[in-house]
Amino acid sequence: MTILNDETVAISTFAELKSIIETNNAVNLIYLDANIKMTSSITIPQTKTNLIIDGTYNDIGHTFKDHTTLNASDTIIAFN
Repeated sequence: MTILNDETVAISTFAELKSIIETNNAVNLIYLDANIKMTSSITIPQTKTNLIIDGTYNDIGHTFKDHTTLNASDTIIAFN
């Protein structure tokens, strides 16, 4: 993981993505620094109200591949 500032990071693994989203921190902008494949669910805490995941970092586009089921363990969960 590359920490760009208190609110912005670039991640290269699913574990980093899950950790940075689920942890109580000030990060609200996440760049993908590699192609990421979802391997479990992610729960977005209520404290994160403006979260952006951008697939382009250093002018290189990356993809995020999620699961293709409707199983709750395969999703990104956001509470309002």
